[in-house]
Amino acid sequence: MVEGTEDGWQSTTGELSWRHWDDLSVVFCSDSGETHVLDPLTAWLLNLVVTRSVSFSQILAAAAELDLDVDTANTRKRLRGSLDRLVCLDLIEPAVEGT
Repeated sequence: MVEGTEDGWQSTTGELSWRHWDDLSVVFCSDSGETHVLDPLTAWLLNLVVTRSVSFSQILAAAAELDLDVDTANTRKRLRGSLDRLVCLDLIEPAVEGT
C-alpha cells in the first residue's frame, strides 16, 4: 500500500482527456497513450492531484468538504486504495520533498 509522505503525491502525466458516464470516468493520458476507467473516488483524487502536489492531510480535508466521513477507517482505506491504483497506473507518484 502506498503510504506517501507528508509531502504527498504529485501527477506524473501531461495532458489528460476526460469523458464521464454515470458512475464511471474514462481518462486518456496523452503521454502514455493509455486509457483508464476510473470509479468516482479515484477520478476525484486524480483531478485533485493533477492540479497540485497534495498531502494525505490535504486529501482528507478536501474529502471532508465533499461530506465524506474521513474519520472512519473504511473511508481512509478507500482513499489509500484509490491512491495505490493511480500509482500503479503511473498517473501519480509520491512527491519528492522540494518539488
